[in-house]
Amino acid sequence: MTELVNRPLPNPHGIIPRIIWPTLLVLLFSATFLVRTTKLSALSQLDELFLVGAFAIGLSLSLLHGRVHMLAAVYFAGLLCLTLLSSFGGLNPTLPISILSALLFWKLPLVAFAFRNAPLYDLSNVMRALFVFCVVGGAVSLSFPSFFISLLPDVSFKMNTERMVGFFLNANRQGALASLLFLYFWFVGRKKPLALLMLAILLLTGSRSYIAITPLIFLYFRHVSQHSLSTMLVAPVIATATLYLLITEFGILDTVQKATQTLDSGLRYIRVAILAGGFTLATEFFPLGAGGGMFASPLSHGSQAYVMLGIDGWATVIEGTGIHDSGIGTMLGEYGFLGTAMVFFLLFRMFRIWGQGLLSPVNCLFLLALVAYQSLFRQVISDFYFSFITIAFAILLYRLVEARRPLEKGDNANPT
Repeated sequence: MTELVNRPLPNPHGIIPRIIWPTLLVLLFSATFLVRTTKLSALSQLDELFLVGAFAIGLSLSLLHGRVHMLAAVYFAGLLCLTLLSSFGGLNPTLPISILSALLFWKLPLVAFAFRNAPLYDLSNVMRALFVFCVVGGAVSLSFPSFFISLLPDVSFKMNTERMVGFFLNANRQGALASLLFLYFWFVGRKKPLALLMLAILLLTGSRSYIAITPLIFLYFRHVSQHSLSTMLVAPVIATATLYLLITEFGILDTVQKATQTLDSGLRYIRVAILAGGFTLATEFFPLGAGGGMFASPLSHGSQAYVMLGIDGWATVIEGTGIHDSGIGTMLGEYGFLGTAMVFFLLFRMFRIWGQGLLSPVNCLFLLALVAYQSLFRQVISDFYFSFITIAFAILLYRLVEARRPLEKGDNANPT
């Protein structure tokens, strides 16, 4: 078991889980809303300041006690590997660009480090605060649609303004939080009415990616917590109901058609173009990719990679409004097959270390699959919010495994 730094364990009911984290998370998740209502653009950097501060303080405390936490080692190893791979990328990025792109991309380990003690805390206050934030934000955004629509960004593509966006001003972020809270109240909080309310909010967001994955997470969590045959029996029913909803209510077949037409060069569906473009660049510049900052990342504006792919004239590329729509596309395009494999290897090690020996390799592979799935449709590894959602899923899994251990020990002590 990987130990934490050699210092007293945190108070599970102390001021951090009761006050600091709930307040901080609500503030960070409200940043976009606050920026667009107050015009204070500096607020958009709150999550970056939090990560830098949490890492600096945590690393300093570790060094004072004579050792470096292994999560920090994973972070530095990732920065070094990504920088080296980028330096030899096909489009020859400069060393400063390679370093900066690695810093901007490699955020998930920072979030894991910031919440490294989360499994040891009582997070009921955190979840209650996020519940209120989700419900109130969702209700207000539906009650005053004109005001919230006025806060949405100007984009060149058609945006569905009927979905619940909450204080995130983003339906997928609201959906991700609703998914997390549904699973928390069902499995950990043991409050089924609140869980069902969160499920209803998830459906109101119309976030197809989280509507599709939530039943799979639910089934895995149920298997982990119960190990019962009934999970296998209920799985086909849940899968069928989910597929029916996605087809009849959320237009998943229309999305598949758009994806197909984009690949056939008949339509400009940017998410598919970025994913396919990343694969093309990874193949063209095998095995290292185009290099950091060269494709589908904040530093890639005007990159030659878009010209090579024939999408440099797309409005969503010129404006930079759609280039971040696939984390897998970004990884493949900038760091190639080798870099992508390295990233997932380090993330596997990160989950093993973060799980403190309680999360099995299978559990860690499941979390890795969650990262990969989410990264098909959005940035996860380079985005604070979706990194937090992933770590929060890991916290729930940790709690379920922890609760199951006494039962397993009892079964082993009294074999039938």
